[in-house]
Amino acid sequence: MIRLLLVDDQNLIREGLKALLDLEPDLQVVGDADTGHSAIQQVETLKPDVVLLDLCVPRIDGIATTQIICDRFPKTQVLVLTTLDDEESVANALKVGATGYLLKDLSPEELVGAVRNVHKGYTQLSPGILPKILSRVDGGAAPPALRLLPAARCWHLTLPNVAFLAHAQTQRCRRGLPN
Repeated sequence: MIRLLLVDDQNLIREGLKALLDLEPDLQVVGDADTGHSAIQQVETLKPDVVLLDLCVPRIDGIATTQIICDRFPKTQVLVLTTLDDEESVANALKVGATGYLLKDLSPEELVGAVRNVHKGYTQLSPGILPKILSRVDGGAAPPALRLLPAARCWHLTLPNVAFLAHAQTQRCRRGLPN
């Protein structure tokens, strides 16, 4: 059973996500929060496996919330679900530890699949996000785990292959192993 915490400042979004995710037998929504501060408290109390987090939350913004959750609760995966598709938001979320970055225009099936994959430790990105990361890599601003991605262009890797390599590189960095 994958335990989920939903974080969005809009009640309608949280309730809709809960209704959708509760249809899946292997997913359990254990709580929800409407602020970054509340999300951090809920993670501490509920110990979810995955936090589905909008970046536009009050009190503590989504980037800071992601960083705090990733630092304090390393077993909890943060999957960003937002409307923000700018380079800076994407790069910052991944840099502070988000395991995935999804845009809210994805299908319900894609969301459910992404939650399951993030729980398994795979990085998940909405279509169109990878080019934003690659443009940051060229400028040297990408997270260390994503520095390998320019080579992906030469090797003609698919997005799942790139996600796998990024995950493997992230795990090496977290364990203090050389790149």
